[in-house]
Amino acid sequence: MSEHVVTGTGDLEITVSTDEGPVRVSITRQALSRLSGRSHVTPEEVASAYRIEIEDIVRRKVQFGAPSGILRLTEADFAI
Repeated sequence: MSEHVVTGTGDLEITVSTDEGPVRVSITRQALSRLSGRSHVTPEEVASAYRIEIEDIVRRKVQFGAPSGILRLTEADFAI
């Protein structure tokens, strides 16, 4: 993962490398909060801690034909 931006709504936008090329990903603020479980952790810290899980989800979605453009990950994507 590289190039990250926290939007005005608290979502985190990152770029994830896949076999098909780089994919722009937006992770919702709610998903980040669910992952962190703590409010004092920054979105960047959450994304770093869950890097492998995020990359796996993105690669699966791209492999199975995720729409082009920015890929949005929500709480449901991280449900166990």
